[in-house]
Amino acid sequence: MELQPLFDALNIDFSSVQRLAGGDINEVYKFKDSVFKINRLDDYPKMFEREAECLEALSHTIKTPGVLRTGSHENLQFLELIRIDPDVISP
Repeated sequence: MELQPLFDALNIDFSSVQRLAGGDINEVYKFKDSVFKINRLDDYPKMFEREAECLEALSHTIKTPGVLRTGSHENLQFLELIRIDPDVISP
């Protein structure tokens, strides 16, 4: 998956983006205090719009990552979340 055009379109320096482990359906990347989930738009249309809606609904009862934005560029879609520091998550 060619990601540099997506991050260029978002005005994010691709060399500052770090891939995170995990994710079967999506590729996951960290940039500063954000986490980006990315996949192919044709494979899972509107997946991230629905996920953003669900996170918002759940946020009234449990702690969820805040949604910053969803969008697409060319054949990729993304969900940008506020990164939750793993050191402050209780087991």
